[in-house]
Amino acid sequence: MLSFDDFKNSFIKNLYHLENDIFCIFKTTELTKEDLSKLCLEAKQHVTHGFIFQTSGSTASKKFVLHDFDSIKTSANSVSEWTDVQSKDKFLAPISIFHMGGFSVLSRSVFASAAPAVILEQWSLNKFLEIIEADKITITSLVPSLIYEIVQAKVKAPTCLRVVFVGGSGLSVELMNQALNLGWPILRTFGSSEACSQIFSQRQPSNATQTALPHWQIRLNEMQQLQIKGQALYKGYLIIKNDKVKFAQSPRDEGGYFTTEDLVQLQGRTLKSFLGRINDFIKINSTLVHLESLRSRFTTFCLQNKIDPTHNLIVAKVDLKSGYRLIAYTSSSIKNLNKLIKTWNSECPAHERISGLCYIDEIPKNELGKPLYSHLP
Repeated sequence: MLSFDDFKNSFIKNLYHLENDIFCIFKTTELTKEDLSKLCLEAKQHVTHGFIFQTSGSTASKKFVLHDFDSIKTSANSVSEWTDVQSKDKFLAPISIFHMGGFSVLSRSVFASAAPAVILEQWSLNKFLEIIEADKITITSLVPSLIYEIVQAKVKAPTCLRVVFVGGSGLSVELMNQALNLGWPILRTFGSSEACSQIFSQRQPSNATQTALPHWQIRLNEMQQLQIKGQALYKGYLIIKNDKVKFAQSPRDEGGYFTTEDLVQLQGRTLKSFLGRINDFIKINSTLVHLESLRSRFTTFCLQNKIDPTHNLIVAKVDLKSGYRLIAYTSSSIKNLNKLIKTWNSECPAHERISGLCYIDEIPKNELGKPLYSHLP
């Protein structure tokens, strides 16, 4: 059985800050050495061997997710068993390893006793394809924005690939089908940093069903929020504020379940549909609107009209009269965009219509390609 020391020695040490058996899986240059030491010292009070991942935080504080070694091991082994990973498999990490999705590629290769995962330090479709062909890569992970780039380039999947995990923001059915038609063996996943990557996953490209992985117990509360219980659950948050580090333990009910912010529909252990995050519901003229669902439909609308959905998105802005109103942000110079939005509005009920259009130089995104809505003007 792989020990923490074995795991530690398998990693490229200069990619991480390691102190007191605590791995910092984020860009440590954003913190002072003193803050790093404080962070590791606090983590050591709660886990023997730890892994710290940075998550979103305000300007006044920095927030981190803390996992222990058993959490990383449980998730990696469960996902590998689910997809029949063997030591002969070869892994490529083309998305940032400072996020759970990228880091998981590395950790699964270690626990599978496979060759060390290849890291693509900066995204390039040509380089990505070149590495896959040269190293005969069999397993990789992508996000929807990169799938869109592949589809637009009409690139057929290399024959050596057998698994492409796609997580991050929602992958539209239309985009997924276009990628499948090009031979990309996509397995959609649903998870979070708190869950150490995947909670649900497809098992094979030919079956679109996403099923809860064996290491999770799942259920819904009365609000249809997903509740999870298992060894891969995070231990708590570490928060740096005013030069002090505080620990907030992972909240769990009497049965040991953690309540996520995700609203879903389940059929047994199958993810029937993702309804959105609890904070994604807003009211426009007293009508409840689900932003995530609306954005997913807008993505499909863009694809159908041959518009890049990664450069166009819908944002809800506070409005004194109606509660909220919908604005489309775009970084594209599309001549007929106004006409297309008129088409969208003609097909939507009043509470889903776009009332304004804002052109900006670039849509702000994180390293996984997710839009940073809070950074928009």
